Amino acid sequence: MRDSSIAYISSIHSKLETLGYEVLPAGSCYPERCVAAFTASEVECLAILEHRRWLRERQKAGWRYGTAKDVERRRSPYMVPWEELPDRAKEWNRSAVRSIPSLLASVNLAVVK
Repeated sequence: MRDSSIAYISSIHSKLETLGYEVLPAGSCYPERCVAAFTASEVECLAILEHRRWLRERQKAGWRYGTAKDVERRRSPYMVPWEELPDRAKEWNRSAVRSIPSLLASVNLAVVK
């Protein structure tokens, strides 16, 4: 889990670049350029990117699809494309990316357009 969390944090910058955002030190740019929340379509895009990142990470670690989660056998029902992901799992990804501005703010960084 620790490595997965580190990989998630490390991927934030590249996901944000996809939408034309930068990560800058808080207070280093005009306040109107800082973003406190993403639009619904941006959340969806970032959530899809996060799920794809997570899939690659798990696949490299030997995880495969299984109808139920089985850590020993490295099986998960979430090893599917975004379109096949259950709504509750999609919401986990959305929630994670919605928290990016506040997560970065907690370490004195800002999401900037």
